[in-house]
Amino acid sequence: MTHRPVSTPLADFRKWAFIVLVVLANAGCGVGFFYNNLDRLVRWELDSVLAMTPDQEAFFEAEFADLWRWHRTHELPRYANDLGRWAERFGGAVTPADIDELFVTLEGWWLRLEAKGTPFAAEFLRSLDDEQVSSLAQALEESNADWEKQEKGKPVGAVRKAWRKDFESILKRFTGPLTQEQRALIADAAERYQPERQLWADYRRRWQRDLFILLERRHEAEHFTAGFERLVKDQKTYYGERFAEVEAANEALVKTAVAEVLSDASPKQRDRLRDTLNDRAEQLRALAANAEDMESASE
Repeated sequence: MTHRPVSTPLADFRKWAFIVLVVLANAGCGVGFFYNNLDRLVRWELDSVLAMTPDQEAFFEAEFADLWRWHRTHELPRYANDLGRWAERFGGAVTPADIDELFVTLEGWWLRLEAKGTPFAAEFLRSLDDEQVSSLAQALEESNADWEKQEKGKPVGAVRKAWRKDFESILKRFTGPLTQEQRALIADAAERYQPERQLWADYRRRWQRDLFILLERRHEAEHFTAGFERLVKDQKTYYGERFAEVEAANEALVKTAVAEVLSDASPKQRDRLRDTLNDRAEQLRALAANAEDMESASE
C-alpha cells in the first residue's frame, strides 16, 4: 500500500493509498498542517522535476487552487464520513468483507481525484517544451530506479522482513501494540509476500514510454488530450501478466492479514482504532469547514 501533479504511474493508487494511511496513522494535528500546505508541497515536488515558465506557474497555481478547493469542499467531507463509518464498523468484529469494502472505498477516493485532475494534468503536459519533457523523463526514470532498488538484488528473506516491518508499523499506529499472536499472523503473511517492485518499475516504464511518444504530438490538442485520457484509464493494460498476478496476490495477502489481525483485536485495540479513526474524521471535517475562511483570506 504512491505524487506529482501528473497522474497514474507517476502517482500509483497503491502508493497514494499507502501515503494516506501513513498520514492518517501518524499525523494527529499534523493532518491539518500537511493538508493546509499541500500547494507548497506539490509545488516543491514539481520544481524538483522541471523549471516552469511564468505562464506555466500562473496556470499551475490557478488550476491547482481550483482542484484543491473542490477536494476540500467535496472530498474531505466524504472522507470524514467514510472514516466515521469505519470507526463504527471496526469497533466490533471485523470480517474479510469489511476489508474488501475498505479497499474499494480507498480506490474510490483515488479514482475521483484522478478523474478530476486528469484535464489539468493533460493541459499542463501540453505546455511543456522539449527541455522540460527531457527533464521529466529523467526525473521519472530516477523515480523508477528508486522504487525498484528497494527490493532489487536483495534476498527474498530480507525483502519479506522489510514488508513485515512496514506492515506492523502502520497497523500498530491504529491499534496500539500488537500481541504476540498478531505479530505471528503478520510474520506468516510476510512469508507469502512476493517481491513486486522490479515488476512495478517495469510497468511504469512501459506506461511512461507511451506517454513520451504521445508527448511528441502534444501540440495537437485533441489528439493529445484524448490519448492521455486513454493512458490514464487503461493503465492496468500495461501491467503484463506476471505483474498482474503478483500484484493481485499481494493485495489479497494484505487484505487477509489485516482482516485476521483486526478480527483478533482486543477491546483496548478496538477502542484505540475507533478513537483514531474518529479523531481523523473530525480533523477532516474541520479542514473542510475552513474552506470559506481560506476564500476570504485569499481575496
